[in-house]
Amino acid sequence: MKIKMLLPVLALIFATGMSFTTVSATDQQVTGYINGPNGWESVNVDCAMGSEDCKVRFLPNPTEYQVYATEDESTPLNSASEDIIDL
Repeated sequence: MKIKMLLPVLALIFATGMSFTTVSATDQQVTGYINGPNGWESVNVDCAMGSEDCKVRFLPNPTEYQVYATEDESTPLNSASEDIIDL
């Protein structure tokens, strides 16, 4: 008799707990690549589609790096903003 009541309670607890684990659909993070001082490195950036160049810099170093879609310099990522992303 107790198991009939325990199973719905456990299902409710798990459903409530899993509702906090979902990822927001508005995240625009993309994996891009920069040609840094140590060669090609991958970076996660939130460059939305636009007409400006997507650029990052690693603080406190002021050097700016262009972000590319692949590990070559043929396809730069674009951004809606001209702001530099600080990592």
